[in-house]
Amino acid sequence: MSALSTPRYLLYRLRLESPLIISRRQGDPNSAGTHPYIAGSAIRGVVAQRLLSGGVRAEDDEFLQLVLSGRVRYLNAYPEIEGARSMPVPLSWRVMKDAPERGWDLVYFPAGETAATEDSTESSWPQEQLQSPFGSFVCPGMVSGLWVAATPEVAVRIHHQRDRARGRAWKDQNDTAHGAIYTYEFLEPDQVFHGVIQLMPGAENWETRLRELFASPIVLGRSRRAGYGGDAQVEFLSILTREYAAASALLDRDLHEGERFRILLVSPAIVRHPQTGQIDPAAIDEEIRRVIGRPIAIERRRWAFETAGGFNQKWGLELPQACAVRAGSVLVVKAYEPIPRDKLFELEHEGIGERRTEGFGRLVLLEYDVEEGKTILLARSTRPRSNGAVRTELDPESRRLLDLLEQRIVLEAAETELRRAAWRLAEEAENIPANSLLGRIRTLLREGHDRQKAASALSELRTWVQEWRSSQKRAGEQLRACRWDGKSLLEWLNDLLVAEGGALWQALERSVGERAQLRAVSQRRYLRSPQTAQSILENHAALLCTAFLDEFMGALTHKNRGR
Repeated sequence: MSALSTPRYLLYRLRLESPLIISRRQGDPNSAGTHPYIAGSAIRGVVAQRLLSGGVRAEDDEFLQLVLSGRVRYLNAYPEIEGARSMPVPLSWRVMKDAPERGWDLVYFPAGETAATEDSTESSWPQEQLQSPFGSFVCPGMVSGLWVAATPEVAVRIHHQRDRARGRAWKDQNDTAHGAIYTYEFLEPDQVFHGVIQLMPGAENWETRLRELFASPIVLGRSRRAGYGGDAQVEFLSILTREYAAASALLDRDLHEGERFRILLVSPAIVRHPQTGQIDPAAIDEEIRRVIGRPIAIERRRWAFETAGGFNQKWGLELPQACAVRAGSVLVVKAYEPIPRDKLFELEHEGIGERRTEGFGRLVLLEYDVEEGKTILLARSTRPRSNGAVRTELDPESRRLLDLLEQRIVLEAAETELRRAAWRLAEEAENIPANSLLGRIRTLLREGHDRQKAASALSELRTWVQEWRSSQKRAGEQLRACRWDGKSLLEWLNDLLVAEGGALWQALERSVGERAQLRAVSQRRYLRSPQTAQSILENHAALLCTAFLDEFMGALTHKNRGR
């Protein structure tokens, strides 16, 4: 491939100065989830909006060339890690549970597959307990022998549309809603992303015009009138010859017959079957063969799938949803004939599948090195939130108010989850104790109005439970007869109440199990950090536990009465 026919990649840095929502597919109509990156479709929308607001018509040649022709492609903007544009963590990576900084690339272990290769055997499969690595993005090049990973900071905010008369959202007898509560997930401001604009051969003369169109500030994402996506600063950095020119183990040579290489998808890929014309992720093999034009075999796959869609704000229409191969998927390809370097570069430059103008179907070609690829060492990113960002300290009164606000939000979210878990537990329980015994326990629990009284009530209830376990009193017999999941209510109470202090919250999580998303509370409902939210939960564990047990006993009482 000659220099004249090689695409150019315009690398830019984008710094968020306000919260940003890049909508992803989600089931709840009263909520909005965000991608952890800035999608190429949003960048393309910025160009279209700037052109139309500047007097360019949709049928003009400038609009057709920059937005619709496919000669200018807007690739996803990923978080900056170690000063470079990161890429999705390969789905083949796994780390040890007890040592998450060390792991393996499972693409080199063909266990469970019929096509075992001569350079890797099933007997070498790691025997440790493995899990997915921390972080969703990784620096493309190793730093001091380590892969540096990170995850963008995402927060959640609740918006309340109230009924003006009642001051809250409610439903009438006809189930008609008056007001609503919306939950918005967003990328926090003061974060830096690196994006790329790919100029295909013949589109180089649009470079200057693109730099003009990205004059700061730019607006992105949805709900801009509500304070999201209203201000982002863009700075163009350099021009690259490949999308990830500094990636480790980058393939940059001719392939000989019998050699292998890896394909890493760095964005989702939407592929159609060449015969049926239907969306078919499995047709990715045929798509790669078509572009390379040489006989190859996909020997190994470590992949996953997702649903790709979108929304066209100009038309007010949803885009068609399609099943796509997820970014981070890894394929091992074997060449049955020599493949020249230019053909491999053509595959990387062109990409595969549909919607390539919006950044879909991007991939990177990597070497296949068994010895160097089996073991991986990871480190968490220590990158600053943004270049030159200054964070001011709050005055004591503002900090106190922030503490109170965060405490209220976190505790309300925890109480909601515990209330849901209490009723689900009551549904599973059989042989429920008499309402008189349940009422006696609830009377004790309702004395826990604050943390000190709640701890005292739990201590008294712990004494009761120990006495019932060691005697043959009727109360103990009733609690033993009440069971679910092969466990009695008496033993369940004992396991919960035996913990005190900070361990009580962990005991409460174990007792609830999967009936509520308690672990997600500190991750989704914090104002400062997940650690501060977790400390709030642990410090108020006694208060939350008494409220949970009171709700649970009340649910059992309702079930006794046939409600």
